[in-house]
Amino acid sequence: MKMIFGKTQKQKFGTYEGAYSVVTDREIKDSQITLTDHEVEIVTRLFKGTIHVGNVKDSWGAAEKTFRLYPSGHQMHLNLVYPKPGKSELRLYLAAGKGFMPETGDVVFLFIKDAELWIGNMSEFNWRFQLSALTDDTDDNSYQDLINQNRQATVDVYNRKRRVALDAMAHARYRCEATSSHRLFVSKATGKNYLEAHHIIPVSLGSQFNVQLDVIENVVCLCPFCHRALHHAEPGIAVPILDRIVKRRPVFTTFGVTANDLYNFYALEKII
Repeated sequence: MKMIFGKTQKQKFGTYEGAYSVVTDREIKDSQITLTDHEVEIVTRLFKGTIHVGNVKDSWGAAEKTFRLYPSGHQMHLNLVYPKPGKSELRLYLAAGKGFMPETGDVVFLFIKDAELWIGNMSEFNWRFQLSALTDDTDDNSYQDLINQNRQATVDVYNRKRRVALDAMAHARYRCEATSSHRLFVSKATGKNYLEAHHIIPVSLGSQFNVQLDVIENVVCLCPFCHRALHHAEPGIAVPILDRIVKRRPVFTTFGVTANDLYNFYALEKII
């Protein structure tokens, strides 16, 4: 099952009509990618019955389809065929000479935008960094300073309110809501346990929702370790923390998201 675009991909690429998957070693050796599931739906939706059936060499040039290479927008032609008549297997051929030659383990993605098919690839590391909604929150340190320095001014770009965070901390009884056993220290500015406020649904995705995200139902209080792990740790560490905190806030019913949505927001999903 290939991965389909969610809200973070919509924010980055400007469309929900996309899919992505990890390239296997066999596909690189064969210089071809087998498209399945959402990838096939997207490609066939755009090319509508014009995809060549048979071997590429059977009818040279008939297999070529036009793509836009992400992010340059350079137009290129790649071979796309149903290699076996009567079968649903769809193959896309790689072409180093045309600038599209991913490496084993890369994330390959394709999407429709402005009635054109775009394609691109990046390492899984870069994909998880660039597609995490948390990457856009460059003002998070300012937000934490606002909460813990006993000031009233709002300083971050997302206009998060200090009062909401403080109410969430009081509700949590000034304990880490992900790992209550983690050792805390007392803040010299507030006289309370030092905690950091974290929006379960990242506020950088506010344009993708019709409801306010800076509300207590979406704010969880974390120790610095758990908070930074959500922002920066590998999935093996970050996913269990996320799983624990969502049990403490009704984000699934309040905001209409699923567990898989949250993994997508944080770029923590298992990519296949």
